Amino acid sequence: PQNEGVGDILAIESGLGLYHTVTYSVSENIISNFGPLVVKPDYYFVLGDNRANSLDSRFLGLVNRNEIYGKYLFRIFRKEV
Repeated sequence: PQNEGVGDILAIESGLGLYHTVTYSVSENIISNFGPLVVKPDYYFVLGDNRANSLDSRFLGLVNRNEIYGKYLFRIFRKEV
């Protein structure tokens, strides 16, 4: 979310037939101003590999262990078009 403003709609996602919007709702300076963080027990800090354009724990916060429903098994790389 480099050029989006606070409150802008970034995506409309569909899961299990339900739709919801994803909005940018934090300070634009969070990437450059991200400081020390204490990760509590049973919580995870999730960081995207495309850090300049990832909606991860820097934006969405820590993920509770109870909210993780699966395992990462593999990644499929798309062919560049």
